[in-house]
Amino acid sequence: MSFNKKIRRHIKKQAKAVSKDQASIRTKLRYDTELSDKEVKITLILILRSLMENIKIDMQEQMNNVSREIKILRNNYKQILEIKNTVTEIKNMFDLLIE
Repeated sequence: MSFNKKIRRHIKKQAKAVSKDQASIRTKLRYDTELSDKEVKITLILILRSLMENIKIDMQEQMNNVSREIKILRNNYKQILEIKNTVTEIKNMFDLLIE
C-alpha cells in the first residue's frame, strides 16, 4: 500500500472519530439540561484538550513514519547506485574481453 493511501486512510479514521465526538457532545448538550454553563465549558475544554493531544500524538507518529520512509528511500537509492556501478564494471570487463 502506498504512503499516500495510508495517510488518506488515517485521515478518514480521524475524521470519523472527531465526527462521533462532536455528535456525542451535541447529544449531551441537547438532552442533558441539568448541566450548568460551567460544567458545559469544563466538559468542552476537556474534550478539546483530549482531541488536541490525540492530534499531537498522531502528528508525531506521521512525522516518524515520514522519517522512516525517507531513510528507506535513501538506502534504496544507495543500493541502486551500487548495483549500477557493479553493472558498469561488469560491462567494461566484457568489453575488454571482447576486444
